[in-house]
Formats: sequence, structure tokens, C-alpha cells
Amino acid sequence: DDTRETVTLEFDKVWNDFGDAFGTRPDELTLTVRRRANSQADQENEIPLTEVPDTAYEIQVQKDGNTWHYTITGTEDGELERYAPNGMPWVYEIAEAVPDGYTNNATGNATWTIGDPVDGVLTAGKLTNSITQKVYYRKQWLNSDSTAVTEDYLGTDLTVKFQLQVWNETDSRWQNAEDYFIAALGADQYENLFGNGKYNFAPTLTGRINDSTVWGRNHPFGSLPKFITVNQQTTQLTYRVIETGIYWDDDTTPKITVSVENDSKDSWQYRFTWNGAGTSPFSPKAEAYTSSIFTIQNYLNTTSITVRKEWDGDQDGDQDNAYGTRPTTGRDDYNWEVSLLVQYSTDDANWKTLTTYETVKDPDTQKPITIDHPVILHVYGVNEQDVSTANATLSGLPTHDLEGNEFTYRVRELQPDAEDNTRWYSEGNEITVEKAEAAIADENGTFHHNYTANYTDDNGTLVAKNTYGSVLRFTAKKTWHGAPADSLPLELQYLAEENGKKVWKSFPTPATVELDGTADPNPTDPYYETAPQDGKWTVTWTNVPVVMPGSYRGDDGTDDTR
Repeated sequence: DDTRETVTLEFDKVWNDFGDAFGTRPDELTLTVRRRANSQADQENEIPLTEVPDTAYEIQVQKDGNTWHYTITGTEDGELERYAPNGMPWVYEIAEAVPDGYTNNATGNATWTIGDPVDGVLTAGKLTNSITQKVYYRKQWLNSDSTAVTEDYLGTDLTVKFQLQVWNETDSRWQNAEDYFIAALGADQYENLFGNGKYNFAPTLTGRINDSTVWGRNHPFGSLPKFITVNQQTTQLTYRVIETGIYWDDDTTPKITVSVENDSKDSWQYRFTWNGAGTSPFSPKAEAYTSSIFTIQNYLNTTSITVRKEWDGDQDGDQDNAYGTRPTTGRDDYNWEVSLLVQYSTDDANWKTLTTYETVKDPDTQKPITIDHPVILHVYGVNEQDVSTANATLSGLPTHDLEGNEFTYRVRELQPDAEDNTRWYSEGNEITVEKAEAAIADENGTFHHNYTANYTDDNGTLVAKNTYGSVLRFTAKKTWHGAPADSLPLELQYLAEENGKKVWKSFPTPATVELDGTADPNPTDPYYETAPQDGKWTVTWTNVPVVMPGSYRGDDGTDDTR
């Protein structure tokens, strides 16, 4: 049988040109048909893409508004064959000559047949011709040092309003898109093309200042005409996106009105008008953009704080933590750690805890809820550390609240947990503002049993200093009956209470002295051997803490020692 199986090709042509509003759509398209065949398995007999002569097929088109349906049929038996000479099915390509002013969505301005024929018809994908473009805009919030804002200290949604504008070449000025199109096209055609909610030329974005699903990502104005034609006069369009206002607290009046100055087609600057009292918490940044993405950046006016931890570690203090009285840490290679709660005030009298805000899903309703976390700084070090290096810095802090009041910041130490030295930084601990505030060591208050907390400002550095408190002094004597040993260790211990029982415990840094009957010439610890008295070896412990965490306290409120 010499009759070969043939196919008919079909595809849809879609016009994205506002219903040919500007008369740019051609009456017909120029199409080219090509075909290729894949190789048989292990045969290397592929047939490359080859053009089918236009005399071998005829084209029919059915026009239905913005969609044209094409049917391509062979003019002779066998001209649009199903199978190639190598026995593999032909894959057909249909390419178009794109009309002037239009762009095509397909690679090579072509579409390909897909799958097997149905009732002798091979279907190719759609080809879309468009006279539209997208214009993207992006909003970024920056700290004063131009780094991205990553923490939400504001605790409320911010809303920014934008405006799409078109460059009016005749008047050499930017116009709001709605005004431009109404003036150029007339009210009726504007309503037909852009009305009835089809376009919003003045959109808003709303989210917390650190919400990466809103800020710092591209948002499009889609399907904008690249040109308009009026009275056979075609005008190519240039767009830009600007911001016009910043809102919060669900206010319908902008807290900050944004205007444009030093305006031209290629460059402009923003001007902020603060509509409140005091000082604006935000500042404008010059516009920066590419040909298709308008990036609008604003500063959150921010500052930073540096805190330093100082210990009373000299001869009259804890002598570099000689008895282990400083709070311990769960971090490797460090001896102590303190946690400092950050607070703020606008009047230096009423202080509130600084918090960051996080949006999470309610475990029961799965609806978004906002939770706050107290901001806690952690300073840790080794016993002999230079105090100038025992510090921490926190940046990105707002200089003003959303009412324009200036912030002052301070820190307060948090009482450590004797049974969990990772309490204030472990992710496994649920730390609330209430828990943190309940653990504050106030000015001149007792910190960790043996210290007095004091807070000062050293040329802009916030200093938390702990002064060693009341101390005890002990002396012990060793009497020998007979010949003394060469040496003898003697340790001071304190009485602790564990699981309802009294037990003797060593200090975290054992207070042990090695006695040999001679005075220590240059003792470095607050416990040392002194000259024998009446033939008795003598040891003295000075600056002994009155209380140790977990200790059993006697009737006078001090620890029992031995």
C-alpha cells in the first residue's frame, strides 16, 4: 500500500493588544512550516529540521476576537506525513514572522506539535503576540548604615502607596498614568481599556518592616501598552514607579507625604514631609533603578548601642572570680556570662523592654498571630579578661518612635539561673517579656547573691558593673603531733542543700591551699599560707563570699563553711 498516513496541523494564535485598540494588528500572518524526526534507538539516523515547501500545504484561519485558530492541511497526499523515512514520527514546527510593534512569547517565534495525532490532527502550542510590557517596582527598608532592616522593633504594619507614571514627551514631564491615558485616549477609550477594575495604577504594599514576602521583592504592573496610536500617530511609552506616601496604624492619612523634586526623565529625588510632631523616624534615599525594575529605598533612622561588662576584680573584689562567684556559662572555652535586657524610654523616666516582633501561625486556628521577644544581649568571657573586650553591640535600633519621640536606650542585668546557665539564650527556653523583667537586677540591687549592680554611661558605651559585696575572712591552723608531713592541702568548703539533704561542696573554683609550713611570698589568690603561729601551720581565706548559689544558710543568713 503506497498510501501514507498524513496529519493536519492546528494551533491558536492569541493577540494581547487590547482588542486591536490601536489598529496595529495585521490582517494575516506569514507562517513557515518545518519538520524534523528523532533517531531510532541506537541508529543515529536523526533527520534534521527541514523546511516544508509552502506549495505543499494550505493555511486556513478562523478569527474569533483575540484568538485566531489556524488549520494547516497538505495539498497533496503524503505532503504532511505522519512518519518520516526513518520510521519515526515527524515533529512539526510552525514559525511566524512577528508583526511590527509586537513581541512573541515563544523561543524562535515558533511553536511545536506535541504528542500523537487525535483523529488525524497534530496540535501545537499557542503563539501569543503582544504589544504589552511589565514594569516592576521594589521597596527596600534600610538602616542608617545602608544595611537591610532585618528586625521588627516597630511592632506595627507599614503601608506604602505607589504611583505609576508615564513620561509626557510633548510637555516634558511625568504624569500619573490615569491622567496621561485619559488625556491621550479620551475618557471612553480609557474606560474600555483600563477601567472596571482592570488596572490599579496607585497600588499599596503593607507588611511589617522586615517582612521579606512584601519588601525587597519585585511587584509588577502587568500588561501595560508599549505604545499608543492616536490619529495614526504612534507614541512609544516610558514608565516609572514612585512612592507617594507612608502610612501606619491603619491611618488613611499619610504619616509621611512623599513628593518628587529635581525631576527629569532620567533622574529625580524624593522629599519627605513628616506630618507629625517631633522628628520623622524615616528618611528618603535617592532613587536607583534599572530599565525595568524601580527600586525605592528608604532609611529607618537607626543607631547602635555598645555595652560593656565590668567586674570588681581587684584585690578588694572577687580577684578574677577566685571563688567562682560569677555566673557560669554553657559556652565552651569561657568562664562566665551575663545577660543584659535592653530597654528604651522617651522621657528617661518610664522604661519599656525592647522587643522584636514575629508573625507565626496560631497552632489552633492556623491564623497569623504576632508574638514579641525581649531583646537580650549576652556578654561572656574568661576570668582574667581585659574589661575593655567584654562587650557586645546591637545595631539597627530606631532613633525615634512612630510618634516622633526620641529614644534613649539602657541595659539591665538579668539574674542567672543556678540550675540552667543557658536560660537566657537557649532556643529551648520560652523567654517572655514578663519573665525577663521579673529577673532584672536594678540599680544598686543585688546581682547573683554576691554583687551589687551599677549602670553608667562611659562616653556612649553602656557599662554594667558588678561590685563585690560583703565578704568573710577565715583562718585555719594545722597542729602536728610528731614530725610534720612535707606538705598538706587544706580546702575551704561551703554547706549546700541538694535534694533536701545537706552536703559539703567545693567552691566552683576550689579554694585549696597547699601548706608546707612557710608563708606564701607573693600570693595571687585570696587564700594563701601565712607564717606559722605558735608552731602551727596557718592558712587564711579572704574575700570569701557570704552566699553561694544553692548553699544552706544559717540563722544569720550566711553560708556555713568548713
